[in-house]
Amino acid sequence: MSSPAFPTPPSSVPPTATAELDRKLARLREQKDAWVQVPRKEKIALLRATMERLQAEGPAWAATLARIKGFDPESPASGEAWLDGPVIVARNLRQYIELLEHDGHPKPASLRQRADGRWVAQVFPRNLFDKLLLDQWVAEVWIEKGKAPSQGAMVNAKPAKGRVGLVLGAGNMGFLAPCDALYKLVFEHEVVIMKMNPVLEAGGPHLEKILAPFIERGFLEVCYGAGDVGAYLTTHVDVESLHITGSNRTYDAIVWGAAPEEQARRKKSGDKKVTKPFSAELGGVGPVLVVPGEWRDKDLHYQAAHVLATMANNASFACVAGKVLVLAKDWPQKDRFLECLREEMARTAPRKAYYPGAAERHQAFLDRYPKAEVLGEAQEGALPWALIPNVPAQKDEYALTQEAFCTVIAQVELPGRSGEDFLPGAVDFANDVVWGTLGAQVIIDPATQARLGARFEDELARLRYGVIGVNVWSGAGGGLTELAWGAYPGHSPEDIQSGMGKVHNGFGFDFPEKSVVRGPFRPRMKHVYFHGYRTLNQVGATMLKAEQDPSLLRIPKLAAAALRG
Repeated sequence: MSSPAFPTPPSSVPPTATAELDRKLARLREQKDAWVQVPRKEKIALLRATMERLQAEGPAWAATLARIKGFDPESPASGEAWLDGPVIVARNLRQYIELLEHDGHPKPASLRQRADGRWVAQVFPRNLFDKLLLDQWVAEVWIEKGKAPSQGAMVNAKPAKGRVGLVLGAGNMGFLAPCDALYKLVFEHEVVIMKMNPVLEAGGPHLEKILAPFIERGFLEVCYGAGDVGAYLTTHVDVESLHITGSNRTYDAIVWGAAPEEQARRKKSGDKKVTKPFSAELGGVGPVLVVPGEWRDKDLHYQAAHVLATMANNASFACVAGKVLVLAKDWPQKDRFLECLREEMARTAPRKAYYPGAAERHQAFLDRYPKAEVLGEAQEGALPWALIPNVPAQKDEYALTQEAFCTVIAQVELPGRSGEDFLPGAVDFANDVVWGTLGAQVIIDPATQARLGARFEDELARLRYGVIGVNVWSGAGGGLTELAWGAYPGHSPEDIQSGMGKVHNGFGFDFPEKSVVRGPFRPRMKHVYFHGYRTLNQVGATMLKAEQDPSLLRIPKLAAAALRG
C-alpha cells in the first residue's frame, strides 16, 4: 500500500554543490531570528513585491511548465500550466496578504454548526467577484469535531527563536513547492531552503526571480539536485524542520531508513533516523463515488467526461486524480454510464507521459489486470487511457492500494440501486478499503441529494478525506488556497499514508479537519480542469492578472473566454 517509487529524470539544471548548500544554509541560519522579528506590515510588503515579480515572470514560467508537460506554450492546452503554476501561487499570495492585513482573522462568508457539534466555515464565495469567477461553486473548511472555529494562532505566534525549514518540492504541479515555502514563512515563521524536484527544476530559475524579495533578504534559498541532495539537507545540522509534497516512500526513507528491513525494525522500536518536525502532503488512491439517480442521457455523457477529467488533468500525474470509480451494482443506468465513459476515453487524445516511470507503472497495472480495457491509441511518448472493470472491492486489492500515477482507472461495484442504499456502503468502502485520505469525489444529482437531505451531509461528515469534491474534482481544492490542503488528520509517522499537517489555509483556521468544494451537477460553463478546454490559455493569463487585482472589470473578459471553452 503506497505511492510509487519514482526514478530520477535527467537533470536540466546543474545540482547545487555541497559547498553552496552549506553557504545557503549559513545565510538562512544568520537570518532566521531576524525573520521572526519582521513586522507584519513589512511581511505584507514582501508578499506584495513577490506578487509584482510573479506578474512579470509568470508568463515565462508558465511557458516552461507547458514545455515540460509537452504543450506548445502558445496552445490552448498550455493554460493548464498557467493554472497549476502562476495562477494558484498568485491566489495564495493574495490570500496571505489578506490574512495578515486582518491580523490572522479574515471573516468567512458564514459559519454554521452541525447537529454533531462540528463547525463548518464557508470561505468561498465571499463577494460578487468570487460568485462570477466560479459560477455556483461553494467551498467550506470543516473544523475538527470538538474544536472551535478559531483563527490566527499560528500566524500570530511569536516564537522566541527562528528556525530553518526545508521544503522538498513536488515534481508534478508548479504551484506546490512555492506555496509550501510561503506557508512555512507565514504560518511557521521559518526561513526556508526550497529544493526543486528534478522533474520541474527547469522552473526553478523563474521562481528565483519571483521569490527574489525573500531571497534578497536572506529569508529563502532555492537549490537543485536529486535524492542525494535531499538526503544531505534532511540530515544537515542547520535544517530544523521538514516539509515534503511527494511520496510516502520518500517520507519513510527519510524518517525510517532506505531498506525495508531497517524501516520495519525502526518502526517497531520507534527509532527514527530523522526526529525533526516533519509535515507531509503525500499520495493516495482517489475514489470517485457516483451516487445513482435518474439521469438524462446528456447528464450521463457529461459526468463520464467529468470522471475522465479527474484522471486526465496533468496526464493523471496528480495525487488526487480519480483512480477508483465506484458504482452501484443495481443502478439501471450503470452500463450506459460506463459506455459513455468508454466513448470519452476512446476519443480523448493521450497526454505526454512526462513523469518518470509512467510507462512501467501503466504496464504493471495491465499485467496485474489482463481484462483491462485500453481505450485510444498510444502515441510516442504518451500512454493510452485504460479502464479496469469489475475490480474486487476488497482490502489489499492492488488497484485499491497502489497509487497508479498514470492513465488508468479501476471500476468497482458495490451493492445498491438508489442513493439511500448505496452511499453509506460507498463511504465505508472509501474509508476502510481504499488507501490514503487525501482527496475524494462524490457525483450526485440535485433530486437525489434533495431526497437524501441531512443524510447526505452526514455521509460527507463520515468521509475521512482531507479534500472532498461534490460534483467538482477534489483537485480544485488545491487551487482554492483559502482552503486547508492536506490529508485527513490522524496518520502516524509509522503509517504515514497521505501525510500529516495542512498547508494553504488562507483563513488561518487553527483546527481544520477537511475541506469540501461543491459545484453544480450540470454547470453553465465547463470546469477549467476539463480535458480539451479550447480557450484555457486565455483564461489562465486573465486569471493571473485578476488574482492581483480582483476587479469586476476583469469578469467580462474571463467570461468571454470561458464561454468559448
